[in-house]
Amino acid sequence: MDYEVCIETGNDKNTLYLSTDYPPIINKLQKLIRSNPGDFIVKGDPKTNDGCLYIKMPAKYLSFSFKKRVYKPRDLTEEQREELRARMKKAQAARKEKQANSKEDT
Repeated sequence: MDYEVCIETGNDKNTLYLSTDYPPIINKLQKLIRSNPGDFIVKGDPKTNDGCLYIKMPAKYLSFSFKKRVYKPRDLTEEQREELRARMKKAQAARKEKQANSKEDT
């Protein structure tokens, strides 16, 4: 199933019109609307607008975040891989020991 998110702005750069039928975004926006009711004008509610939310909102509420790091496969020698395995086993053992000690303290 395809979903859509549409963001429009006019000459006034401080106001946005946002429409979406994507449920996770609708839920987040409805929560934001409930906590800041004076800042939003709901033009179309999903219950009466074929599942689509259409709102007028201040631009200050819009932000995007993207993954900052792209993981690339490592080109390692077998010796380097073995060192990494040993370090990981040591770290896991230390974590298990720490958890065991914290359980004993309680």
